[in-house]
Amino acid sequence: MWPQTLTVVAASDTASFALGVRNQGGAPATSGLNNGYGDDALTVGVDGNWEAVRFNDTTGVADTRFSIGFIQPAKSFTLAAEVDGPLMTFSINGQKVTTVVDTTYPDGYGIDFGISDPDAKSPPSALFSHFVYTPLPDTHVTTPATVATATAQAAKDDQAPYMALVPGFGCDKGAGQWKPASQAQDYVTTHCLPNGLAVSQGASVQFAGRVSFYWLNGNFPANYKVKTRIDVSGLNGGCAGIVIRTNEQAGDMSSSSVPTAPGKLRSLTALEMAINWLRARWFSVHRTAWKQHPTVPSKVLRSLAPRSPP
Repeated sequence: MWPQTLTVVAASDTASFALGVRNQGGAPATSGLNNGYGDDALTVGVDGNWEAVRFNDTTGVADTRFSIGFIQPAKSFTLAAEVDGPLMTFSINGQKVTTVVDTTYPDGYGIDFGISDPDAKSPPSALFSHFVYTPLPDTHVTTPATVATATAQAAKDDQAPYMALVPGFGCDKGAGQWKPASQAQDYVTTHCLPNGLAVSQGASVQFAGRVSFYWLNGNFPANYKVKTRIDVSGLNGGCAGIVIRTNEQAGDMSSSSVPTAPGKLRSLTALEMAINWLRARWFSVHRTAWKQHPTVPSKVLRSLAPRSPP
């Protein structure tokens, strides 16, 4: 187990930090500058967005995202990893956030810390402290057995329904992952109410507003459906809807609108719930707007993550 506390010293709102395990920098096959950059890592941003990813051994780029989630934004985090063969459990501030099975790097040769801040106007910095390394006993669980268990668990979770009386970040008390919505990135503000999530948008906003749901870890099964109750009585002639099958890399999507009858229920296949309060030209504008503002340009793959839907 490797807990590590980091505190932001100087960084922008786009800064992120990482704790990497199974580092390949000391691997016997490492030669020159052409490889040795790979590892599995937990990254967390000051905005609270975390991801479990694998960094490519030759490019050093995160080419696989295993899972994604969101916690409260902060300037200090304690990251921890526990490794048992290909099974890796990652925690933030003492709470387990995801468990990943990855057989790409069977051996590890180092542990690393990372910092990234693409919008920094001056050199970013962070203080890493309270590092602890603890060897763990060999569980003698074989890699095939670990992979089989993870696959079975993922298949089971695919069939588990998820419900939230009040959806949205900080409102849903279950294990569902909701991206915190903001006017700057999502063109809406949200408020938790006893009977639902209130979503509002300024009159001058020219883009579709949205509230994004990532299920338990950003990995959806191939077949599913969703339904939600939307009260559109306060739209003043606008409309609300659901965007389905969103491809965050290519920007491709299709959508369905909800009739302007308050409390109408519709069952729709969906990846992401979008609230759009634009009055005119909504259907002609929203596809362009979403393409210009993708949220997470990362590849989504399967993983084993915490599961306890309410």
